[in-house]
Amino acid sequence: MPAPLLQPKYIEHEKWCANGTVPDTRFLNLVLRSQNHAMAYRRKTFMVWGDWSNAVSGQSGTVSMWRFRCHTGYGATHMGFQIGMGLDDGGAGTDPTVTIAVTIAGGATTSYVIHAGADASLATEDAPHQVVWLDPKIEVNSNETYEVLISSSDFARPLSICAYEIASDVVDDSVSYFNETQPNTFLPIYGSVREQFLVGLSNMWKRNGSHLYTWAGDGGGTNPTFNSTTWTNIIDGSTTTGAAIPGIILNSDDMLSALIRYSDSSTGTINVVMAVHGSTNTGSTGAVRFYDGTSALCSITNISTVSQWYTSTTTIAGFNNVEKVYVQARDATPNTLTLNAVCLYAYLA
Repeated sequence: MPAPLLQPKYIEHEKWCANGTVPDTRFLNLVLRSQNHAMAYRRKTFMVWGDWSNAVSGQSGTVSMWRFRCHTGYGATHMGFQIGMGLDDGGAGTDPTVTIAVTIAGGATTSYVIHAGADASLATEDAPHQVVWLDPKIEVNSNETYEVLISSSDFARPLSICAYEIASDVVDDSVSYFNETQPNTFLPIYGSVREQFLVGLSNMWKRNGSHLYTWAGDGGGTNPTFNSTTWTNIIDGSTTTGAAIPGIILNSDDMLSALIRYSDSSTGTINVVMAVHGSTNTGSTGAVRFYDGTSALCSITNISTVSQWYTSTTTIAGFNNVEKVYVQARDATPNTLTLNAVCLYAYLA
């Protein structure tokens, strides 16, 4: 049974749910349709990068280009990638490749190798007709944390990339929290039927929070370093805040309301995982924070000489009042922090 392609109908809860009465079967069918639609089509985008004005020239050997860390939602079956590859002009005899390594956090790695083309007979202008679009897919588990590394070998030239989540669009009770229940009028509505809805919706609320932000690296194989105790913007190197300083929008009217866990009627809180990949040349003093111009929303301050993912599960308070946020890094002079990636995603522990 396919999940509905059309937007589910609006659920008028005051019409269907009177105090002290069992919900009408028509109401349960509306909930079922909405739940299956969300499971099939409201999926996460983990990473978007593209900068043709400063397209990478490609290098010999293997170079780490981008990284991100994410948590797949219920019903996820694959991680999809759309990659725009430019012509390779690195020299005869090379086999330019892009490798996507998807690793379950603390577990096994699945790799996908793209043979990305051959030497260009003409100058590489990166015009539309010179770009090859590829869309590899890697099988993943649902409700699982993954760490992804995208690397380039032998002058391969990825010009843009998007990574996203794919779920089955076939409703099947064997896939977590899809629901094949078909409540019928005039038949009993058993407790087990209501439980299927409540358990599924509750777990989707906890684990299907959006992927909020990814800075996956500069994309050229060389990422920025920081060796000052002054907090520095990772995007442009500025040390101030303001309208002209680049940041990210974390909260706006079009954010899914399910991201926000209200602590009371006026203050929103959101549970998140913050993840940073990097290392220092000495000591454990590397630090990265999300800063709203007044205070740190969340931070990681113990980055050491081991190049790896550092994570923190925390709660951002006052999320309702947060809009523009700056991502900043620092280290204690003379130590140097090399920053490879920063990610933030909603997750209720």
